[in-house]
Amino acid sequence: MKVFFEIQGGSSFEIEVYYKDTVLEMKKKIEKSQRVSVSKQTLIFDGTVLQDDLDIEQYKIVHESRLQLFVSPDHNPNQTDEQSPSSNPTEQIINAHQDSTVTVQTEQSPSSNSVEEMITNIQDSSEKERIPKKRIVVYVLPYSGESQAVKEVPVAVNVKMNDNVKELRNELVKIEENGELNLPQEGYFLIHKNRVLNENQSFWVVGVDHNDTIEILPTHLTRGSFNLDS
Repeated sequence: MKVFFEIQGGSSFEIEVYYKDTVLEMKKKIEKSQRVSVSKQTLIFDGTVLQDDLDIEQYKIVHESRLQLFVSPDHNPNQTDEQSPSSNPTEQIINAHQDSTVTVQTEQSPSSNSVEEMITNIQDSSEKERIPKKRIVVYVLPYSGESQAVKEVPVAVNVKMNDNVKELRNELVKIEENGELNLPQEGYFLIHKNRVLNENQSFWVVGVDHNDTIEILPTHLTRGSFNLDS
């Protein structure tokens, strides 16, 4: 069956998979097709980080499902030669998410899919115009490390309901510069109600409301045994 993958930069590609393929086998096919090392891949479907030892059927991935592929910054296929990578891993993660919410199919994709996606993007834009532009306060909970004894204090951040979630990263960087927060240097995901937030969508679309808590989770904890749905 055919499965689509969306990359941080906004491009997409597709590969053929078997419903009994494991996530690791799917990553190997991506490595062969896109020349992205398996160790640099993080796959997300329906807000869940996929674990290598589970298979496609267990995640209910079906024909023409869409998955998100996050690639470690130094192997980002969307980065051009003119853009030298930042030495700061946090800045690299932020840059990887500063892309348009409008996803355009690559030239290799079928033209019918391109038309359908253009229509979807137009609908999304119209919907965004109707989103309330009120400001809300969200509480960002820093990662406390492995120690359960350490209790981090949530940081209040003022955002707009129609802002994309990735705008929150910019605010967190400012707060860190003021010495009020320490962000994981290896990169991180934003977690809301045990689900990875799609940062190319607005707070309103992903269901974040006033006084909600968003957790910071280092990217290395989403690989291996960590399960967001547990």
